[in-house]
Amino acid sequence: MGLNVANDSNQLAAFAVCLTTAPICIIATFLRFLSTRRAHRKAGWEDWFALLSLIFFLIYVSLMISLLVVLDGRNLVHERVPAETIVLATKIGYVMSAQFCPQQTFAKFSLLFLYYRIFSSVKSFRISLWVVGAVQLAWGIATYVVHYFTCTPVSKMWNPRLPGTCINHDAFLVGGESINSFLDFVLVGLAVWMVQSLQMKTETKLKLSLLFALGGLAGVLGFVKIGEAYSGNYASLLDAVFGLSQQAISIICCCAPIYRALVPQLGFYHSIKSFSSRVFVRSKQQNSYPSSEKHSQDSREAVHHQEEKMEHGQISEVAARV
Repeated sequence: MGLNVANDSNQLAAFAVCLTTAPICIIATFLRFLSTRRAHRKAGWEDWFALLSLIFFLIYVSLMISLLVVLDGRNLVHERVPAETIVLATKIGYVMSAQFCPQQTFAKFSLLFLYYRIFSSVKSFRISLWVVGAVQLAWGIATYVVHYFTCTPVSKMWNPRLPGTCINHDAFLVGGESINSFLDFVLVGLAVWMVQSLQMKTETKLKLSLLFALGGLAGVLGFVKIGEAYSGNYASLLDAVFGLSQQAISIICCCAPIYRALVPQLGFYHSIKSFSSRVFVRSKQQNSYPSSEKHSQDSREAVHHQEEKMEHGQISEVAARV
């Protein structure tokens, strides 16, 4: 019997995201450890936290696929579904959703420890990392525990007729996701802060800032989840799709800054760009100025070359720590 996820758009979207993000995140984490090995550096805390983040993400994906198999394209709200199917689907979703909390915590810890290793010489930045780390740890523990006790007794989650109470799901989502997304933006801000303090060209600072700013996409998705929760089209499975995307982005973003050792030709490309620029400038100036100004032109090129060497030295110093 085939999987009929195509019968429901949300289930189809969840299935597609699972099949796409799982292999990408596995490859991203593998490349991280490969890069660490090529850089002749032992795996550190940031690497192991990235691996833990991947493990919890894969658990989430496995449970999502199990949930899709149980649902099999059926809509629990608009179709007549056996009671045992509803109970099983609710139990799977209950366990699956909890994996989001440690996954996000470990992904952010990976970035925090990376930042600490690179920029810990700045006291104010070091203190900021400890504060953000403490808030993230508190968030991870609190949301994980609260999630498992959403209902008292827990069985009321899949059997609403039992006596007991349940917390407001939307309020819990808004409270937890607001802090989680805010921390995503804080991490981006911390990275950009340190990049701007480096002595290098504005263009180079912008490129590095954009690399770290990719992590802000996870924060954006968090606020999208909040918006969907209060829209008339909200569906719990759609919330899981956004959760999958958030987790995948966080894994990719915490691994990407480590890939420099896998691209030894970056310096080669930089040299080609510099050489091409100098050739273009030289050709243009030779056509525009008399030959008597050649000595002045060569002097300007020498100064430009010296500036490039100084900037490259600073970039290499930071990159060597990565």
